[in-house]
Amino acid sequence: MIDMIKRSLAISFLSIFILLSLFAKTVTVPEWISNKNAVFPSETYISGLGEGKSKEAARNDAIAEVSRYLKQALKTLYKRKQMQIL
Repeated sequence: MIDMIKRSLAISFLSIFILLSLFAKTVTVPEWISNKNAVFPSETYISGLGEGKSKEAARNDAIAEVSRYLKQALKTLYKRKQMQIL
């Protein structure tokens, strides 16, 4: 009896999942998110992609990504200049 109930519940959940997946709206991800370098080539742009629970949090995350990139680029440039001096 319990096995029959478990089997019925499993079939019900599977049916609901299949129905929901059939009616689910397909979300199209913009190319500037899915392929950032195709839209903003790194040879031309410094760009950051942020995530967050709000638009402001995502913007801050993107700014932090750009900041990390610039910090590393400046460190590399500084080290190269130091090597040229020596």
